[in-house]
Amino acid sequence: MNLKNPEVIDSRTFPAIYGEWNGRVRSFARKYGRHADDIAASAWCKVWESRDAFRAGSCFRAWVMTLAANAARDTLRREKRRSASSIDAPTATGDTVGSLIADSSAVDPATDSRIRDIRAALAALPAAQADILRLAMAGRDYAAIAEILAIPLGTVKSRLNAARAALAARLAE
Repeated sequence: MNLKNPEVIDSRTFPAIYGEWNGRVRSFARKYGRHADDIAASAWCKVWESRDAFRAGSCFRAWVMTLAANAARDTLRREKRRSASSIDAPTATGDTVGSLIADSSAVDPATDSRIRDIRAALAALPAAQADILRLAMAGRDYAAIAEILAIPLGTVKSRLNAARAALAARLAE
């Protein structure tokens, strides 16, 4: 079997291919610092999941490194979304917006005022954004929100991102 340019990727050949190419994939992933392990693992998962798409005779190096580059982009996008303004990001008081809305019992007047501000900002959002934001604050993941609202996953992500940005902007006023 030619491990430099394999003809087929299956359960029999995958371990040998992994052994031959893992060093190169990890070396590429190290460029991304603390995300290197996640990127390399994700790349190998994509190799396995996409094994039927690999065409024998095509350049394996280009294919596997493209999957690694895509895994890096996906990981960095995911990290960027997590660090973006979020209802789960701490406020100036150390609370999160989601926790303030969810647990509004026995709060001091300053927090009570903040809850009123949050509720007012939520009410001012377009209904589609507000619905998605409420489902997210209730702990639903993207797939669950998409299923509940019967909309595509990409629409959930874009509306939720827009809703978070709009809510943050309204709260900053």
